[in-house]
Amino acid sequence: MKQYADQIFARLERINKDFDSAYSYIIFDKNTDDGTRNCFEDIIDVISTFRDEDIKYSLSVDTDDLRQFLIVKILPNQKETFLNNILLMSLSKDLNLFMYDPP
Repeated sequence: MKQYADQIFARLERINKDFDSAYSYIIFDKNTDDGTRNCFEDIIDVISTFRDEDIKYSLSVDTDDLRQFLIVKILPNQKETFLNNILLMSLSKDLNLFMYDPP
C-alpha cells in the first residue's frame, strides 16, 4: 500500500508543478488500459455547464504507468458547485479524484 501511495504522490507532484495558486484543481485519474476511448466524457459535459472564464480542463497521459488524467482548473468559489454536480453522477469505481487548493 505504501508503494502505491508513493507512486500517487510522485505522479501528483509532476502534475502540480505548473499550477496557478489563484485556482483550485481537481484531478481525475484512471488506468488507460481498459479500452475506454474517453473515460472523462461525462465529466467534460459537466464542465461545459460553467462559464469558460470560471473553469478550464486539460487531458494528459502518463506513459510511464499508463494512466490518463483530466485536470480541471477552477475558481475556488466554483469548486463546491462543480463537485456537487460530479457527486450526482455514476462514475467508474476505477476513477480516482484528487483535489489541490491554493495555499
